[in-house]
Amino acid sequence: MWLIELSGDQADIDELRKLAPHCECEVAPAHDGREYLSGRKFEGLSSVEVVSATAIKVLTLLNGIARIGWGQFQPVQVVGVSQIRPDGTKASFVRAHFAIRARVSVGADVVRADGTVEQGIIPGAGAQRAHRIIAEPKLCEIVETIAGSINWQRLRVAFERICALISGRTAKGAWDNALVNKGYATQDELNRFKANVEDPRISGLDAVHGVATGPGPKGTKMTEQQGLEFIIRLLNTYVDRLS
Repeated sequence: MWLIELSGDQADIDELRKLAPHCECEVAPAHDGREYLSGRKFEGLSSVEVVSATAIKVLTLLNGIARIGWGQFQPVQVVGVSQIRPDGTKASFVRAHFAIRARVSVGADVVRADGTVEQGIIPGAGAQRAHRIIAEPKLCEIVETIAGSINWQRLRVAFERICALISGRTAKGAWDNALVNKGYATQDELNRFKANVEDPRISGLDAVHGVATGPGPKGTKMTEQQGLEFIIRLLNTYVDRLS
């Protein structure tokens, strides 16, 4: 039996615990109090290298799904792999960190002055949404781009994949019309997002392009957090419309 040790805030690990069964896995504490990923997904795997690669792939997907469902989610890491032998003894292998953890607050709940709570813009990741994403390889590819630390390049990749999925076309010239006509976003929202992704006159060294060309950008400064919120809104809208 393979055990993949996890590292992260308990609330984040608890969120993955709800989602893991959709990937033929489970997240549970062992007798040492540490949280482990295990399950049928890892049965029959013969080497620690294959187990580690499979665990990273599964955890990337689960992190991405959790992120679109809970605004305060912080990615969880793989920190080591162990194996319970048939005689009950435990073999531990070299630890390999999965990713740098970076908190990105997306649509977080806001506590008002009167003590009431205003819910974030992203609804909870329910079983149906998780099932739809895991069942569709193209959705998995999108979710994986936002599973770890966020930058404009990753947001650009996610945006292009979403646009191709919504429009059903790989030609970029058709994307804006498809998203606007289908009610996913306004043209102003698209212009602003793309300007922040691409133009160094807005995002400086964080922009995808290093040299500004053409007329001034059609948009105003936005943070990477706001860019992530926009991507998640497009993705959630698409997934929810599948029903």
